[in-house]
Amino acid sequence: MRVDVVEAAPDVFLVMGPRANWCLMRDEDAITLVDAAWPKDYPLVVDSLRQIGATPEQVDAVVLTHAHPDHVGVAERFRADHDAVVYAHRAEAGHATGGTTSMYERSISSCVCGDLRCSRSLSTR
Repeated sequence: MRVDVVEAAPDVFLVMGPRANWCLMRDEDAITLVDAAWPKDYPLVVDSLRQIGATPEQVDAVVLTHAHPDHVGVAERFRADHDAVVYAHRAEAGHATGGTTSMYERSISSCVCGDLRCSRSLSTR
């Protein structure tokens, strides 16, 4: 199964998967993943990275727009396996990290929380 990747703007890619969509943003060698698909979609996210000439190791940030399972999905894997920083709004932090009762099947063990003002490069860390 493959995903469709469309360059929506220079170095900004919309990925249309079979169950969820996500975005990839390239800033030189670093990749930011916006929303993280479903937990079982890791191979599809890797496929989308390969289609833009990137690798999972280049993902240094994951931005969660909200903590539904089709957005949180592979964020923990990128955090744990590739040292990506996961960003979430403080209102979603409890759901994203499993700190509150939720229906989500996978949680993230840590994330940077705040009132996000996303820039194209997220270089404000």
